[in-house]
Amino acid sequence: MPLTSNESFIKDKTLQGISLYDVEVTALKPNGKPIQAHRWDILFTHQGLSGPAALRLSQFVVKALKKFKVDTLDVAIDCFPDEGEQNVADKLMKMAKESPNKSVKQVWKGLVPERYLLF
Repeated sequence: MPLTSNESFIKDKTLQGISLYDVEVTALKPNGKPIQAHRWDILFTHQGLSGPAALRLSQFVVKALKKFKVDTLDVAIDCFPDEGEQNVADKLMKMAKESPNKSVKQVWKGLVPERYLLF
């Protein structure tokens, strides 16, 4: 079952059709701590997230919704799961400094789909 969402960017179809490959998707408890994570591909749809990682994660989301007696849970997407947050920030800054005459959008293009980057 895909993960559905009422977030405005999903309803507005801002990211619909974008695929992200080899990402880590994590379902979070109401306190923000991880429940379960899966690493694989995802696809943004008109209803939420689909693709192998989202489909595998959905069973844990369903159980957590019942366990915590809540209607929604947050999900985090890590596009660079092999690198820590600081390493990603350092890499992005280095790339920007190495191409000072280009816009950040141009420098970072190719890391993730452009619509996702702009979002």
